[in-house]
Amino acid sequence: MGLIGGHAYSVIAAHEGDDFQILKVRNPWGEHEWNGDWSDKSPLWTDELREELNYVDADDGSFWMSVDDFKNCFIEFYLCKYRDDFEFSNIKIEADE
Repeated sequence: MGLIGGHAYSVIAAHEGDDFQILKVRNPWGEHEWNGDWSDKSPLWTDELREELNYVDADDGSFWMSVDDFKNCFIEFYLCKYRDDFEFSNIKIEADE
């Protein structure tokens, strides 16, 4: 699906709509992007959502994916705050049981 196994990615934003939760993820290498739902070419994007989230269709290593896909693709997630002047966004993610 475009991801590199055993590789670290950064979650840089989160957004929650009426019936979806998505995360903006970045590959620090600047290439190799997710190509499933909510990826750059996904038909799930509306013009309004593109504008609201400053959506960019570019092979730049940054991409959006659903929380469910994220949980299926990544086995570990570490959360850290690295500076005070970042733009904060959050969503509640329910753990699978």
